[in-house]
Amino acid sequence: MKKARNYNIDFLRGLATLSIILIHTAWWSGTIYLPSWFSNLTLLIDVPVFIFISGMSFNYVNSAIKNIKAIIIQWKKWLLFLIFYTILLLIFFKEQFIVKDVLSWIAYIFPHSNNIEVVAGSIWFMIMYIQVSIISSLIICGVKYFAKSKTLEYLKNKYELVILSNWLEKSQMLRLKNAKLDKYFKEFYITEKIKMKPSKESFNKAKGDRKEIECVM
Repeated sequence: MKKARNYNIDFLRGLATLSIILIHTAWWSGTIYLPSWFSNLTLLIDVPVFIFISGMSFNYVNSAIKNIKAIIIQWKKWLLFLIFYTILLLIFFKEQFIVKDVLSWIAYIFPHSNNIEVVAGSIWFMIMYIQVSIISSLIICGVKYFAKSKTLEYLKNKYELVILSNWLEKSQMLRLKNAKLDKYFKEFYITEKIKMKPSKESFNKAKGDRKEIECVM
């Protein structure tokens, strides 16, 4: 089921975007007329907020593999941009083009400056972003998996766990096995073979010969 759009995240994105404009104004032309305390204050909002948003957004993906795939997609777009960037250098600033720098550009690193400084100045955070995204997503998924497995292990040892599901048996069993959850449950009642929830018959089938007062659903 697709999660509803979180407009709070959209609001934070807008706030962070405006702060990016503010910080570049404060630290470029603004150095002439803005006090230093104000310029330093702008540093607290832009990139930290974007990193915070990335953490919030990960809750909607909840997969380290999908997160890494998204980073790879971004990197492919970066490679396409580098083609355009290289063409511009060769046309307008050929004397500043250094062949061996191309391999560094692929990794978001600019060893030498040139007349198109805005690119190197704007992409500095990508290495940090990739490192934080991969490490944090692995940590979050690891903690969630550990917490989930420990909780289910405790319940399995204390109670008889069964699953009652409104879905196709083959599909549901495959999902449970892929998530490594099937080992925690004693019985599986799929409504492909019995009446669908919330019919009383389906719940009676799941509880078996147990009393209703002994069951939690």
